[in-house]
Amino acid sequence: MLTSSQSARMLATSFVLMLAASCTAWVPAPVEPYWQGRLDVAETIFRERLETSDGDWALFANELATTLEARGEVDEAWRLFFDAGRLMENWDASFGDRVAAVAGREDSREYRGEPYERALNSIYTGLLSFARGEPDNARASFREAMLRDAEQSDEQFASDFAPSFFLAAWASRAAGDRNEARAYIDEARKARADAVRFGARGAASPSVFDAFEGSNLLVMASVGRGPSKVADRHRPDLVRIDVPRQHVRAARVYVDGRYRGTTEVLGDVAYQARTRGGRWLDGVRAGKAVFSEVASTAGTVLLLEGLDREDGGLLLAGGIALLASLLVNSDADLRCWRTLPDTLQVLALDVAPGEHELFIDFVGDDGQVDRAYSRSYTIRLPPRDAASARDATSVVHVRSLPLEASLRARTEVSAPRPGGQS
Repeated sequence: MLTSSQSARMLATSFVLMLAASCTAWVPAPVEPYWQGRLDVAETIFRERLETSDGDWALFANELATTLEARGEVDEAWRLFFDAGRLMENWDASFGDRVAAVAGREDSREYRGEPYERALNSIYTGLLSFARGEPDNARASFREAMLRDAEQSDEQFASDFAPSFFLAAWASRAAGDRNEARAYIDEARKARADAVRFGARGAASPSVFDAFEGSNLLVMASVGRGPSKVADRHRPDLVRIDVPRQHVRAARVYVDGRYRGTTEVLGDVAYQARTRGGRWLDGVRAGKAVFSEVASTAGTVLLLEGLDREDGGLLLAGGIALLASLLVNSDADLRCWRTLPDTLQVLALDVAPGEHELFIDFVGDDGQVDRAYSRSYTIRLPPRDAASARDATSVVHVRSLPLEASLRARTEVSAPRPGGQS
């Protein structure tokens, strides 16, 4: 015959074991095919995960969109980035979402991304808006990137991601608002100087700022392999940002066979991942683990005290405390956008209107070129119209990936059409 205390202990133990078993870890999709340039394989993987996603649709949508954009699938990539961006907004959580944010694994919540991931979603949406001939929509996306980067940042250093401001300035020129363009360039200069002052890589004042007004072609390069989240070896509740060793460091640009320059770092993605408003992070989401540890300790003390006194009330209270410690699972949320670059780099050029051959290769720290990354484009730059307020500007975005065999043929890249709304 079991005593009431024994029954309470057995019931509490069974309930706790069931809850513990229900906590399952998030399993990331294989990402190596993307970085190896096997984009057809990467596309298949990300599509399958997107169809079966549970709480991380925006994450896999971003990774699939990155892959499609690298393959030249502009419209579908734009739609995925746009839809993912809507889900990554800070909407008011439902009651169920609020419970999920407290009970269960951290990765059981809907993925909305870190501030740097939200900003880059908006930047890539804007770049594809340019490719679709929509400079006004591109400018709106770049403005959104400023706001997303500023989330959780100290007011003194709010939004220190210069690409958001610089690209908004470029879009403002294309939209015919030169005064706004100059204002955004001033903000870009300040953001870049602040970021470098607090540890971002690259020059505090890259030459692209001075070349801005006299150029009509912007080469934007997503260079290197971006940061990822890993659990701390000694504290699994704490997320650390891991930055892999880089194979390439910059892009060299040739127009009609003539070397025109090497891209410069405008945005350090790894720095953005490791900081909030210029402040370096020790780790992410450690607060929940503190609560878990306190509840677990309290529950253990109450259970032991109840056993010593044969007090069913203390046993029950201890069981509830332990149950709370399991509900508030301290395992870190390691979900992250794993197809992001290490840096965003730019080169602004003045090129005569008309058709040109654009060749780009990527170099390492030693200056050596890996030809597997080289690619060429045919670009058509629109004529300048002195009577129009809109500047005839163009953007070419490239990624430092080994060129997929099916894309080794020359790729047609046309200048964006002026105007347009989605």
